[in-house]
Amino acid sequence: GRIKAQNDKLLYIIEKVAMGIQNKKKIAFKMYNYNANKRLIQRHGGELYVISPYNTIWKDDRYYVVGYSDKREKVVSMRIDRMGLPDLLNEDAVPPPKGYNVQDYTDTITKMYEGAKEEVTLRCRMELIDSVIDKFGKKVTISNVTKDTFDVTATVSVSGTCSPALYTM
Repeated sequence: GRIKAQNDKLLYIIEKVAMGIQNKKKIAFKMYNYNANKRLIQRHGGELYVISPYNTIWKDDRYYVVGYSDKREKVVSMRIDRMGLPDLLNEDAVPPPKGYNVQDYTDTITKMYEGAKEEVTLRCRMELIDSVIDKFGKKVTISNVTKDTFDVTATVSVSGTCSPALYTM
């Protein structure tokens, strides 16, 4: 019953990412996000992302590539199932920054806590639509869509650190 990646080119994408890591070459690709109609659209109008890939990791049921982004001037992680098919560039990858450790990097990603199940309605910023669909699936109820926000109603496990009243509208 888990939410599965919807990208039918996933194995080809993973192969290209692995080639970038193995050959120490940069990769270029487009990223995709969901819109309020639950359709994948190009992120940032089709912007081309370029990274120096270092590792692939499996975290919280998702596969990521971790690498250096010249544009952001830092190590970033990108969801592999949200990538278009990467191009392997002829440009050498930027070496990992001094002190880079993939385990230290992944340890900074947050964990989930268990609690009582409650039906909640969340008002979310539009840029969170991907996370909502990742968590609850495409069958989730989305309503009250505006340019900047949408509401989502779902049954969630509310941890002891949060009150259901904080989530219910």
